[in-house]
Amino acid sequence: MSGKEKELTVIDFEEFVNEFGRESGEMDRSGDMDAYNIVFFDFCGKAEVQDLIEFNGALIDERLDDGAQWLSEEEFVTVFNYMLRFNKTYKSRTCELRISVTPVMDDAYQQESERILTEFGTILRNSLRRSDIIMQKENDFYLLLPDLSEQNKISVLGRIRRNLIKEGLYSIVKMRADAMMIEPDRMYETWYRVAI
Repeated sequence: MSGKEKELTVIDFEEFVNEFGRESGEMDRSGDMDAYNIVFFDFCGKAEVQDLIEFNGALIDERLDDGAQWLSEEEFVTVFNYMLRFNKTYKSRTCELRISVTPVMDDAYQQESERILTEFGTILRNSLRRSDIIMQKENDFYLLLPDLSEQNKISVLGRIRRNLIKEGLYSIVKMRADAMMIEPDRMYETWYRVAI
């Protein structure tokens, strides 16, 4: 672009399509892209744009800097089905882990068991990436770990274990993990009931 400021031409969408269709052939031949001054306009007013900005702002989870994302069971199923499609389309893989947690003390009060599960969930969430997904169903925690290899899932379990030890929770819970790899053309279990 030259040092002088160019005048911008405003056209409506139909004119733009017709004009661009005609002139793109000329532009291809001449190679002069500066000859066209095109401004794109959305056809909604400032109020609609502000509403869209506020709506998108409301969708953003303020805790994005923390670990994995918690979802309800219904949301988890939706994301799981999305990951199946994503993996097939982009030849990617996802690991699904189910971690079953049981307090060591069989006679633990219900309230104490709930506290232990809540603390476990917090440690679990903070041990995972922001792109990972967690859903809890009673004593089971379901994790979706996108773009994770079979080898790396062992590292994830090791990190969870280290964080549980660090927070003093490892000695008061029993954990078992089941793993399933979801690949573009198949799903398969990679091992059965591993104690963590």
